[in-house]
Amino acid sequence: CDLVEIAADLVADLEEPERDRVRTSAPERLEGVWSPNELHRALWNLITNAFKYGTENAPVDVLIHRAADGVVVSVHNQGPGIRPDEQLQIFEPFGRARGAEARGRGWGLGLTLVRGCVEAHGGKLELSSTDDAGTTFTLRLPLDARPFQAPAPAH
Repeated sequence: CDLVEIAADLVADLEEPERDRVRTSAPERLEGVWSPNELHRALWNLITNAFKYGTENAPVDVLIHRAADGVVVSVHNQGPGIRPDEQLQIFEPFGRARGAEARGRGWGLGLTLVRGCVEAHGGKLELSSTDDAGTTFTLRLPLDARPFQAPAPAH
């Protein structure tokens, strides 16, 4: 599938004014062997979280580029950072940062699913977050996820 097309379709499906807040930087195409539905779900979660927890009306930046070992996708928003002591727990089932709990938003499952998707593709999910710089989630994926898939059970 084409990762750039997945991201473009996702942004096109967003409602106003969020659609206009997304700034995307990507090559024309970036194809690999991935699960398009799972990557769509992971990107949707990261982009909608950027709206929920970022500064209101500030842009959300989505950058996609080819790297030596695969592809890199990052989703960045301005706003309050995620505290260092909470940065690991938010990837655990039902783990939420205090800011999310105070706003009463979400179940605390989205980032668990994003991490699972990325790892199932043989990739890595990274987080960088400070009050000054905002929050960036970065997905690093190989171009071919097939070697990381479990074989089908024998009948």
